[in-house]
Amino acid sequence: MLPRSNPASAGSEVRLSGSEDTRERSHPMVLELTSAALRDVRKSTAWHDLVEPWNLPCQPRSITHEQSVAEIKAIYERLVSAERKCIEADSDQVKELEKPLLPGQRRLEDEQYRSLITLRKTLLEEHYEFLLVSHGPSSNAALNRLVTKYKMKSRMWRFGIHSFLELLRHRLPESKDHMFTFLKMAYSMITSLFERIKAFEITWIECLGDLARYYMAIEDDARDRQVWNTIANDWYTKVTDRLPLAGRLYHHCAILSKPDLQEQLFYYLKSLVVADPFELTHKSILVLFNPVLEKDHVALQTLESDHLFVRFHARIFLRMDLNRASLDADGFLDGLTDSIGNAGADWKKTGAFQAASNVASLLKYGAKDLQPAEIAFFQHCCRMTYLSLGICLDLADNVDVHPHIHINLLLI
Repeated sequence: MLPRSNPASAGSEVRLSGSEDTRERSHPMVLELTSAALRDVRKSTAWHDLVEPWNLPCQPRSITHEQSVAEIKAIYERLVSAERKCIEADSDQVKELEKPLLPGQRRLEDEQYRSLITLRKTLLEEHYEFLLVSHGPSSNAALNRLVTKYKMKSRMWRFGIHSFLELLRHRLPESKDHMFTFLKMAYSMITSLFERIKAFEITWIECLGDLARYYMAIEDDARDRQVWNTIANDWYTKVTDRLPLAGRLYHHCAILSKPDLQEQLFYYLKSLVVADPFELTHKSILVLFNPVLEKDHVALQTLESDHLFVRFHARIFLRMDLNRASLDADGFLDGLTDSIGNAGADWKKTGAFQAASNVASLLKYGAKDLQPAEIAFFQHCCRMTYLSLGICLDLADNVDVHPHIHINLLLI
């Protein structure tokens, strides 16, 4: 048995029995809703997915520090047991996915899905209680540290939420109703944690952004999908304000920016040039680049300026044909003045995206070093950046070009 904690030694370490998971989280946890976003959700049929409260006691109980230590040890033992069952269930279900289905056959019956949800609910309830007790009125620094020491946040997301959502996602469409049920439950719990445990506010915000993306992915109604897209983007934006150097967050924003080509490009490139780059962007950015590169046979004069701009960066990023990259740049620059005039005030945002993307190219898209053979590509980036700036400077009386100019001047 572990020694009981003495209130007089409030800073002493607390050790928990049971297996300690030291694996890093495989998926980032990703809110306060702005009033505008909240109004949008209430108008949507998706609103019912937000309003069901997490059904555990909300009022902190008055217990002593010693009681808190004893309780958190008991909670952790139950949590480890529930976690092990969830991991075993996931392993079994992954094996089932590899088996072929007969026509009309289901992977699981509704009752089996409900049993799996109940199993996850048990694990999430233990996590919820663990977090409340470790940060309750009777807790101290030693209890607070348990969340980090035992990687509770990442384990809750990985084994309690994300792995099950992925299992359900791979069984769509038969699992759709159950996926909505589980998303409602997970969303309600994380919302409650956001309201009650402010020490991990950024984690809860990012987690809710991730859950909103899952909602968006399975909604049939286009309006509801757009609502969830807006909300998820709003939450990720809140996180980037507090973690401006985390590349993975800009990668999330890029995915949510479809179908705007230049906004996607901006976020993808920013995810690579910040201090903590998201390396998987090198693969996922191809979802943006491949379609524009497939239009090589289309005459330049028939393509929109945003298409030419993105295709230029695609060629440079992928170190492709420099002659064609130069033609794309010329086509874009030739029509830039008209594009600015036609877009009006909308070009403030467009111009900012273009300037930031050009700056990212001067930063070698986050690459550490340039090989001698790559210097010519860098020269094309300089040409695109400074000729675009020159055109905007010639139009400096037009306030719509000021964001573009401002971003470039920050670089200089």
